[in-house]
Amino acid sequence: MFPIPWRKSLVIQFWLNTAVMITLGLCALFIVFKMGKETALPTGEHDWTLLEIPGRLALVGGLCLLFFLAMLARMGRFVVHFQEDMLSQIQTRTQALKEKVTTLDALSKISNTVLGTSRDVEQVLELVLPFVDEALPSDRVVVSLLEWEKHRADLFAYEAGAFQKLSVSEEPEDSPHLQAVQTGAPLVITDLLASPQTLDSRPAKRGFRSLLAVPLTVRRKNIGALNVLHRAVHSFSQGEIDRALQVSSHLAVALDNAQANADLEETLFNTITGLAEAVDARDAYTGHHSQQVAQLAEAIGSRLGLTGQALETVRIAGLLHDIGKIGIEETILRKTDRLTEEEFAVMRQHPVIGARILRPLKKLRSVSALVYHHHERYDGRGYPDGQKGSDIELGARILALADSIDAMNGDRPYRPRLPWRRIIEEIEKGAGTQFDPALVPVAIEAFQALQPLTPVNNARTVSSEVCPKSS
Repeated sequence: MFPIPWRKSLVIQFWLNTAVMITLGLCALFIVFKMGKETALPTGEHDWTLLEIPGRLALVGGLCLLFFLAMLARMGRFVVHFQEDMLSQIQTRTQALKEKVTTLDALSKISNTVLGTSRDVEQVLELVLPFVDEALPSDRVVVSLLEWEKHRADLFAYEAGAFQKLSVSEEPEDSPHLQAVQTGAPLVITDLLASPQTLDSRPAKRGFRSLLAVPLTVRRKNIGALNVLHRAVHSFSQGEIDRALQVSSHLAVALDNAQANADLEETLFNTITGLAEAVDARDAYTGHHSQQVAQLAEAIGSRLGLTGQALETVRIAGLLHDIGKIGIEETILRKTDRLTEEEFAVMRQHPVIGARILRPLKKLRSVSALVYHHHERYDGRGYPDGQKGSDIELGARILALADSIDAMNGDRPYRPRLPWRRIIEEIEKGAGTQFDPALVPVAIEAFQALQPLTPVNNARTVSSEVCPKSS
């Protein structure tokens, strides 16, 4: 369908040309009719003596033909202009549609990237800034998150496919985007070098000429700004400003979710630590055992190449591996003599109880699996399921080694701690039966490197006579 102005023009042109043609036709009929009357006079005299009927008809026909040709030329020019204008409008609207599609695609990617994740703010920005750059093509995209009390900001920049984080002091003369944060409105600077206020700003010193800054608003509070920078003078269109506002609103929600996840994880971790300390506090002989197992398990996992969430899962599982002992009677936990078969059967339930406690927490389900299997043996004679070899999760095999090493490295009601060389011998003896033989050398190396083992809080020090540093 044609745009409204062009539809009106076409209607006007049609009716105008139609009116003129009707007028010319009436004129021609009038002239012919008058000639007929004059020709019928008895005297044979009339006003137009030099022209006969054929000549008059030829004159009228010629005038009509000339007008018709002029009308065709006019309509031709009109159609050409119409086509050019339509083509221009189609190109403009196509470009606008492409920009909208690009923006919607970027917003969708931003939402999908952070939806349901537990990443921190820096990880979120590293993932989503490339999508922001797609929606707002520029030489550099920068997100600045402010800490007003400290007069500083964390800058997260994306340029030419590279992500970078910087911590800088924020002063109004260095950071023109602060105006967008303070006012809550977009800031557009076409040429940073054209104004004394921005001539010495941080973007201008780094070779940028144009800046668009829009605030990042979370819970009615401006926490920073999204900055779009160009190295050449660039006039930002209203469409670019609108897209920047759309992107900033989605980005603000993503950052708010990331911060909420970070707060939740901190609370969860504090709860985990409290539970682990509560378990250790029930037995004076195993004080800080969970923390030391976590430290050693993390060291082993790191040497095996585990990183990120996989390594963190092993560490937290080390903290919570004995949490199921909350459900074991203290008379059994504190018994100084060897346990009876019935008592040992009760004790063997602590991995099951621990997994049952942790499994309802979504973020700890992978941890609960390691807690459940940390007493399995490589030869299949462990508990609770009797898993064997590589069927046992790697994290559980790591915990089995870390737990055994720290148990031998501490006093127990039924024996004193073992000498350092004796611990190494016992671990090597269990390779292929109790422990994964491929992990034993790695565990020994990690154990030697951590001498003396140091718990996170109020750690006891293991004497160098019992656990000498590796030479």
